[in-house]
Amino acid sequence: MKNEIETKSVVATVNKVQNVYSIMKKGSDYGVVPGCGNKPVLMKSGAEKLLLAFGLYAQVETAKTDLEGNNREYDVKVSLISRKTGEKVGEGVGLATTLEKKFKRDNPPDMFNTVLKMAKKRAMVDACLSSLAASSLFTQDVIEVETEAEDFDLVAEEEALKAYNENKNTEGK
Repeated sequence: MKNEIETKSVVATVNKVQNVYSIMKKGSDYGVVPGCGNKPVLMKSGAEKLLLAFGLYAQVETAKTDLEGNNREYDVKVSLISRKTGEKVGEGVGLATTLEKKFKRDNPPDMFNTVLKMAKKRAMVDACLSSLAASSLFTQDVIEVETEAEDFDLVAEEEALKAYNENKNTEGK
């Protein structure tokens, strides 16, 4: 087979993933979901470390669907591209919507950017897991792990938007 990968190449890839895992930090690069076994969930920063270690970058394609009630869904495909050769080496997909419980707000457009970022993150993690033979070490979205950093970002984004809107309303008076 022309595109067959040699066994030693597979072993080298798995070893490299394990080496990167050894420098990752629990809670920011990966986490463990209580009650879902011991297999860690790969987080965005861990996926970024894997991309860096393998000399890859994420090429992102986004599709947006407007839904009823001013809601929105983002469908993202991430292609992993070799920095050295420019060749596509794998891909992953991710989807997020303002209808998800954690993103529901009275004003769904307030969450459009956050939902887009979540879909991108999901696609990037999927691409890393499936393209780098990392599924033996990690899983994705068993129950999505919400780290303090993610919670902080969401709160900070909401507070910034609220302050912007309040400032905008007072300027007009």
